[in-house]
Amino acid sequence: MSEEQRWRAFSIERHVREVETGCAAPGDSTPHDPRYDPASTTLAEREQAKADELTSAGWTHVSRATVRRWRARYRAGGVWGLVPKRRGATLLGRADPQVVEALRALLREEALRSRSRGWKKRMRRQTQWWLQERHGAGTVEVPAQSSFNKLLDSVEESLGLEGTVTQRRARAARPAPPFTPTVALRPGELVMLDSTPLDVLVMLDDGVVGRLEQTVALDIATRSLWGCCVLRAPN
Repeated sequence: MSEEQRWRAFSIERHVREVETGCAAPGDSTPHDPRYDPASTTLAEREQAKADELTSAGWTHVSRATVRRWRARYRAGGVWGLVPKRRGATLLGRADPQVVEALRALLREEALRSRSRGWKKRMRRQTQWWLQERHGAGTVEVPAQSSFNKLLDSVEESLGLEGTVTQRRARAARPAPPFTPTVALRPGELVMLDSTPLDVLVMLDDGVVGRLEQTVALDIATRSLWGCCVLRAPN
C-alpha cells in the first residue's frame, strides 16, 4: 500500500482508540480530552465529537456513522480492516469464480426453458447442487438470494441470454466464442504482456537503423502496470 494509505489507517486507529477508551495511544491510562472521557460521556457523544473534530480538521465525508463503521472494521480486522481494499470494477470481477462458472453452465440450459415466477430461487438451488457435486458439500458458498440475483443478471447479460424464450434459444445455439472472460482476484495471479512498436528510430548494435518495441507487464487483478518495461529491437 502507499504511504498515504498507511498514514491514514494508523491515524484512524488512533481516533478509534480515543473514541472507545478515551486514550489515543496504547499504554495511556488517563484521557487527555474531556470530550472522549468514558466516565462522563456516552459512546454516541464520543462518536459525534470525533466526527466534528475530523470535519473541522479538513477530513471529508466523516459523520458519526463513518466513525461507527471504522470501529466495526477495526474490531473485525485490526489496522488492516481500516485500509481501503481495491475491488474489481464489475460484479463479475468480485464474485467467486466457481460460482460464476456454475452459472455460465446452468444458464445455457436454462435459456431453452420458459421461466416461471420463482426461477431465480430455483437457479440458486441448482447452483448449490452443481457446486456440491463438483467440489463437495460446504466447499463453495452460494451468495444470499439478493446478491445471487444481481450476480445472475450480470452473468446472463454477459452471455447475451436475457430476453424472451425465442431470443434466448437463438443466442444459446450460437457457437462458443474463441475467448472467455478471465477472472483474477489477487495481485500477481495473472500478468499479461503487451508489446507495441515505438515511432523511434535508433542505431542498433550492428549499425542498422531500426525501430524499438516496448513490452509492458499488466497485472489483471489490479488493472495496473508493473514497474518494469523492456525496450528491445524487434527481430
